[in-house]
Amino acid sequence: MVWVLVRHKVEDYEKWKPVFDESKAKMKEHGALQFMVTRDRGDGNLVSVGIAWPSFEEAEAFMSSDWLKEAMGRAGVLQPLTVFHVEPADACDFTKCCCGG
Repeated sequence: MVWVLVRHKVEDYEKWKPVFDESKAKMKEHGALQFMVTRDRGDGNLVSVGIAWPSFEEAEAFMSSDWLKEAMGRAGVLQPLTVFHVEPADACDFTKCCCGG
């Protein structure tokens, strides 16, 4: 599994969120496994999105799609985006005591 992490400023989170919600079906169609949305504590219009994919190729197909570009325009995404393509190197769910706790 690989992750695409995106951080961007939006004009208005309340305008952005319904368009993001609409994109969930498209993400799933393109093979996305899971996602998480966060908002900056000091600026609710600064949004981060993490999306897990089976491969970078599937992630890139979605991230470079014309559909996504159009949706970002409707959602009021302001440029520039900060995008990271990452692979997990280590993880632990502390609620399951995986680290000796």
